[in-house]
Amino acid sequence: MNYCLRFLLIVLSFLLVQPIYAQLEIREGSFRQLSRDVATAERGQLNMGDLSALIDGKKYDDNGILCALLKIKIEKISRTDIAKLDFRVNAGIQVVEKRQFSGELWVHITGAETDMLITHPSFGASNKITMRLEGGKTYEIRLSNGETADMTFLSRPVGASIYLDNNYIGKTTENGLSATRVAYGPHNVRAEYGGIAEEQSFEITEASPRVLSFRIVPKKHFDFTSSPQGADILVDGQKMGVTPVSLELSLELHKIKAIRGGKTDSLELDFARATSNAFTFNFDNSKNAQKKNQTHTVQPKRERTNYAAGVALGYVSRNIDAEYYGSDYSYRDAGVQIGFRYEPLFKTGKNAIGMNTGLLTDIYPDSKCATVVLPIDFEYRYVFSKTVSMFLYTGFSLNYLLISDSAVEIDEEGLLAYFDVGGGVRIKHLRIHAGYNAGGNDILTNKIEFGLSLMF
Repeated sequence: MNYCLRFLLIVLSFLLVQPIYAQLEIREGSFRQLSRDVATAERGQLNMGDLSALIDGKKYDDNGILCALLKIKIEKISRTDIAKLDFRVNAGIQVVEKRQFSGELWVHITGAETDMLITHPSFGASNKITMRLEGGKTYEIRLSNGETADMTFLSRPVGASIYLDNNYIGKTTENGLSATRVAYGPHNVRAEYGGIAEEQSFEITEASPRVLSFRIVPKKHFDFTSSPQGADILVDGQKMGVTPVSLELSLELHKIKAIRGGKTDSLELDFARATSNAFTFNFDNSKNAQKKNQTHTVQPKRERTNYAAGVALGYVSRNIDAEYYGSDYSYRDAGVQIGFRYEPLFKTGKNAIGMNTGLLTDIYPDSKCATVVLPIDFEYRYVFSKTVSMFLYTGFSLNYLLISDSAVEIDEEGLLAYFDVGGGVRIKHLRIHAGYNAGGNDILTNKIEFGLSLMF
């Protein structure tokens, strides 16, 4: 029984305390009359004050009493939440009409003395105010919201300086930048990095997101012309102007399309790598016009994503085991590998797929042996950046003996297929790899190789 009583007391105390923490506040001393009871002469004109109550049209309550117009100046409350505001007034007083404007709510209310408080389903009830209202007059009060929310600002790249409502609050990290107790209502936030600023306007409501992201990309002006002029220029599907036109574009990948007279010309370019700031689209089909415009048209430079062909130099070491006329035969020697390497890609991107092939020669000075090698390998490549990637390969290689002082090897005639496996890294033009090969018919050969290739 004592536990139940304690629980009821806790619940009652919670309910009684709730009004103390009301978030809505009618500013003390903000109630004032805007219209004037007596006209005054100012600079040769009569001043009646704010006549909105009359200009907006006279309103009457259900008892035929003329209404006053109460203008509520609202701070830190979104338009969505303004529409949810309600009013508690004395008995016999009516709120006849509510009209919402930017940062204001106009309320036509019975012209009489009344107590009033303003309520919201999420923010609770405001403090109470007593007003003496006269029909046909205009009044004003100020309402603010004490509700706050925590916001997080993200940026790419990290390290951007964040200004909230023109106040510096810090720099972003990998986890963003948190701003606590940001008031409900409209705000402006600016992110600055490397002399570039990006701005966003946002409004905090009950349902609004609590995370804002910035992607800060440098911008530059580019000039677009056409032959003949007058072409519509579309950037990423959005019309931006008519040639000749100068456009400020972010230095990233864009699809530019020019349309004139039913004809279309286009280009897709990473503008961070553009070699010129001027581009010309040609719609003239005559040979003379084409030849003339060739000197003015800037062709976008294509960025190479794969250097497929190159020269190879490496170290090879092999171990040969065989049974030769009833005797076990085994020896090891080392040499160099030189030749041509070719690595085309069938699928590009982060996970690239291609082939590892070429024409190589293994030279072993000690045994005066030379072998031609044709690798035919499947290659997987993981691309870390535009210049660095890692690769793995497997497959087989065809080996053909050119010369040798070893009678054992001479007896091993024809093409020999070896199993291949290996991997390495590519740093722009430089290819570094390590591999293992095994195979043979009567002779078992195990070979390891370490090589460098200069790819173009």
